[in-house]
Amino acid sequence: MADEEDAKAGTLPPGHAPQPGRPIAISGGSLGDGMPGDNMAVTPDGRTLFATVATTNIARVDLRTGRETGQVLVPGGPLEFVLTRDGKTLYVEGGDSALYAVDAATGRVERRVPAPVALLANSGAIALAPDGRTLYVTVPSGLDRFTVAS
Repeated sequence: MADEEDAKAGTLPPGHAPQPGRPIAISGGSLGDGMPGDNMAVTPDGRTLFATVATTNIARVDLRTGRETGQVLVPGGPLEFVLTRDGKTLYVEGGDSALYAVDAATGRVERRVPAPVALLANSGAIALAPDGRTLYVTVPSGLDRFTVAS
């Protein structure tokens, strides 16, 4: 009944009701743990999903097949991550208070991004500006930013 009401209210297309998802088998755990730091991102072409696996790594999932295709590993495990608009790079804040640029196609760390350790040690959420160069970071005092690419 609620689905029909939502559809009438315009929150769902007519005739569409939420459908239960199909589980995706992930090595090393399940997607997320329901705690802060759970992240997901989908590539612009809609083919690949990146999602935190508890606090140990990031799973790369082929959305066409529903299968895990790899893992992204960073020192200390991932705390937060964001995908660039072009879907080529993940910026991952590691548990070692460092920031890493990861090739989204391979899942390999390309480089450690120079970032203020004191800033990352106290950060919360991260967001990448549309320019792909500026990373915004929530900190106890508010919001900070720095350049991640030239």
